[in-house]
Parts: sequence; structure tokens; C-alpha cells
Amino acid sequence: MQNPMRRNIRFTYVIASPAKRGEAIYTKLNRLLRSLCSPIWLVSAVLMVATVSVLLFEVGLLTRAQEGDATSKAEIVESGDVSSKCVIAMASIVDAEHQKLGKFMTEHFQSKKSTSELIPVAMERFRQYRKDIRSKMEGMLTPSSKVTAEAALAERPGCESFISEDFMLITNVIYSHILANAYAKKSTRLLDKYKIINAKLDKLNFTIAQMAGYFGAFSQKLPCYATKCTKG
Repeated sequence: MQNPMRRNIRFTYVIASPAKRGEAIYTKLNRLLRSLCSPIWLVSAVLMVATVSVLLFEVGLLTRAQEGDATSKAEIVESGDVSSKCVIAMASIVDAEHQKLGKFMTEHFQSKKSTSELIPVAMERFRQYRKDIRSKMEGMLTPSSKVTAEAALAERPGCESFISEDFMLITNVIYSHILANAYAKKSTRLLDKYKIINAKLDKLNFTIAQMAGYFGAFSQKLPCYATKCTKG
């Protein structure tokens, strides 16, 4: 039976194994490092695209709860789909954790430290997020007086699918933060270098102007020097 909670989620991801997801993240980071060597004229354009991507994904995080709540929970329970019970519970937990994680990532990537220093901390925070979410899911799926072994087994696929999609969403948000941060700081460094070059050019222009003034004064003091020396 189709998971009712997933009908209103507008982001579509292919759920892959952890190894494949890790390989995808590794590939993205490699592309990011190669892109840092891109020509100067691409910096502004890519920075704008990356910033828009961050905003879009963060809007997705904020609106996901609203989209999920649009589905009638009473209708889901009455439908007899036991897998939806875990998804409903996890959706509330995930939405609360999104706010904490989003605040951390926004403040973290505003740091003046280099992007290479910020990435490990962000990934460690993401690993902790995954660990906490999975731990809470396992707690819900542990057989107890309220949850039978059969019900827990039936609920697991829906819950696993739900949190896997959530992890992919967060991965893209972090990647967008990294991309925007890297290009912003690279652009800032380039602007600083241009300011230094412009200052040196101003100094050079002043020196040339001084030299022109010296030559002008010299020519005024000896107006006929060349003419007199060449007369025979």
C-alpha cells in the first residue's frame, strides 16, 4: 500500500544503499573541489545559483511539516495502514530536529573559517542527527506492551523509507551550504586581491605622474639645450 505521508512531499529522491549514498556524497565533494578552480567570471553566477539552492532547500525544510499535516491523520489511521503510524510519529520528531539542525548549519557556515575547516564539523553534526533519528525510530519499532512484534515488522519498511528520504534531503541542504560558502569566500578573497592590485596601480600612477612632472620641470629649465648642443 502507498505510504500516505509521502504523497504531499514534493522532493523526489532515489533511495540507495548507504554505500551508494556515501559514494554520491564523495563525488559531489570532488566536483566541489574541482569547481573551486573555475574562472573568475563564473564565481558570481555560481554563487547566486548556490545561494538560491540553499534558500529553496531551507524552504523545503520549513514547509515539509505543513505539507505533511495537510494529510488527514485520522484518515491514515482508519485506513488500516500500520506503517503510517510510525511515519506520523517520526514526522513530528523530524520536523522538530530540522529546526535545530537548520539553525546550527546557518550559524556554522557564517563563520569566517575556511570551508575546509567547516565541512568536517558539519558532517559530524549530520552523523549525530542521523544517529539520533534512527535511534528514535528503533525505539518506536521495539516490541513492547504497546507494539507487537508483528506490528513493528510491518511498520519498519515505511519508517525506513521515510527517514532515508529525509537523510537525502538534509544531504543536499548541507551540500548547498558548502557550495555557497566556498564560492562566497573565494569571491571575497579575489575582491581583496583586486583591492590590493588597485592600490598598487594607484601608487604606480602617482609615481608616473611625478616622473612626468620632473621631466616637465627639466625641459622648462633647459628649453634650448638640445638645439644649442647640435649647432655647429
